[in-house]
Order: sequence, then structure tokens, then C-alpha cells
Amino acid sequence: KQLDRTSLVPVVPSIPVVPVVPVVPPMNSGEKSGGRWKWATLFVLAGVLMGAFAMGMILGAQGGRDIPISSPAAYPRVTVFNTSLSQHGFDDLPLGANGPIYRNNLQRTGYVGVRGPTTGIHPAWKRYGVNKNTHTANKGSAVFADGRILVGADTGVLFAFDLDGNMLWASSTEPSENGIHGTPLLYKGVAYVGAYDGAMYAFDVHTGTRLWRTQVGDYIGSSPALYNSVLYISAETDRPSGIMAALDVSTGRLQWIDKDIGGHSHSSVGIDPTHNVMVVGANDNRLYAWDLDTYRRRWTVQVGGDIKGPIALWNGLCF
Repeated sequence: KQLDRTSLVPVVPSIPVVPVVPVVPPMNSGEKSGGRWKWATLFVLAGVLMGAFAMGMILGAQGGRDIPISSPAAYPRVTVFNTSLSQHGFDDLPLGANGPIYRNNLQRTGYVGVRGPTTGIHPAWKRYGVNKNTHTANKGSAVFADGRILVGADTGVLFAFDLDGNMLWASSTEPSENGIHGTPLLYKGVAYVGAYDGAMYAFDVHTGTRLWRTQVGDYIGSSPALYNSVLYISAETDRPSGIMAALDVSTGRLQWIDKDIGGHSHSSVGIDPTHNVMVVGANDNRLYAWDLDTYRRRWTVQVGGDIKGPIALWNGLCF
């Protein structure tokens, strides 16, 4: 299912505008006419300000289209991206083991060994109307590869933009209440992402064509990891309980699944091949760890609250 470019423009909500009529208070018998006009002036000014605010609300609601922040002549749009890594082209970035991934690597440390600029950074463009729902859970991040910026929306649409902000394609997942909350993982020209219909998806990065869809649970709000041609993803069920699953990256076929996690798992799995372990958190206040090679449950640790964020692994430690 592919959407045309107009799909990014949201429906402008109908905002009732109540005309502001300044009311001049009645003049007391001892009040001079000058005082009456002073009150009238104040009320008129208040009416003008409130009317301007209402107009601003109307114009602000029509934000579902491209908004250029500056002209290309002033700040070349592609240059904005290139100068942010002026000495290290995007292709030179130290990415995850197999490609762009949420928080940069399998260990989810978020570390990038590149020093960025401190001055000369200017916004080039914005796109409105991507996320529209009111669900308070975190939304996904954008990823870059092959000259494309990919980002998932809570409407269930995966968007691809070029560096000038032009939408290249938009492909939809199956209908769900909260759409896509995870960050896509890119590998060999394919984008992998989960959605709140409980399925993992694979899309062609260049065309947006859906390559496969695999049902894992009832909901997916986490971001996938990839190691040795196997995708790892945590999911949720209605019980409520959590799921940890492994899928073949080429076909989407389920290779392994553990449905015995005690609470919803919004957490994105961290993987440490050096210590042969993968770890994920859940809403039952626990961390769960498995051996990476055999999928045997290694340990479970209880902490002081729900674990909704990604798991970072470093130097034999879990964060």
C-alpha cells in the first residue's frame, strides 16, 4: 500500500471563532466622559489581541505542508546536512554492525565517534503532519541511508525524504491505533520496522514496496536489532505480557520466540556479541537476558520500576 504525496497533509480541524465584541461599562452618574472612553479603548485593544490570537490558531492549524525555513540561496539545504559532518561524509559514519540502527549500534550506546560543528548550523526545511495521534509513548527517530531519510509515523506510515525535504514515497502498515513508534533499521537497501498492529515489516528503501510482513504479537513499539542476518524485536500482547522474537532478515520467518515475559515490552533489545548476550526490559519491573547463540534464558533481574527505554550494554555492564 503506497500513499501519494498529499497523504502527508493533515485535515485542517474546524476551529470555532467567537467574535469579540468590546463591551463598554455603563458610566456612573459621577463619571466623566473621558473615563468612559478610556474603558472603551482598553476593551477594543483586548478585542484586537484576542482576534489576532484566534487568527493565529487558524493559520497554525494549516501546518500540513512544507514550510521553508530559509531560502536555498541563503542556506543551501544539502549543505546543512553535509556541514554538520564536514570532515566525515555520511558514508564514513561508524554505524551499527550491519547498517543504520536505533542508537547507532547493537549495544545501543548511542555513541558516534565524530565531532560535529558548534556553529554555522541552520535549519533547511520542516515537514509537518507526520505524527498526529495523542498517545504519550515515545515516537521513533529518523535514519539516513542511500541518500534517503526514513522516519515512521504514529499514523502507521513509513516516509522517505531526500535531503531537500521532498517526499520520495510513503508506504503504510496495516491499520492500528498507534501506528509506528519504533525507529527503522536499514540493511542492504531494505528498511525493517515494527508497528502497533503487532507485525514486523520490510520495505524497499528505494521504492517503498513492502517485501514482507510477519505477525509477532499484538503490538510493537520498540526498534529492531540485526545480528548475523537475524532480526531481533520485542513485542507486546493483550494479556498483558511481553514477547522476544528472532526473524530471518530475508524472509521474515520466525526462528524463535519467547512469550514468557511478565509485562508489556516497549524496550528495544540491546545485543553484546562479545559477551554472547541480549537483554530487554519490560513493564513488570524486570530485565530479561538470553544467550545469543542458543536463546537460552540466562537471567532475570528485578528493578524498581517499569523499563520502557532501550537497553544499553557496555564493558560487561547493562544500563
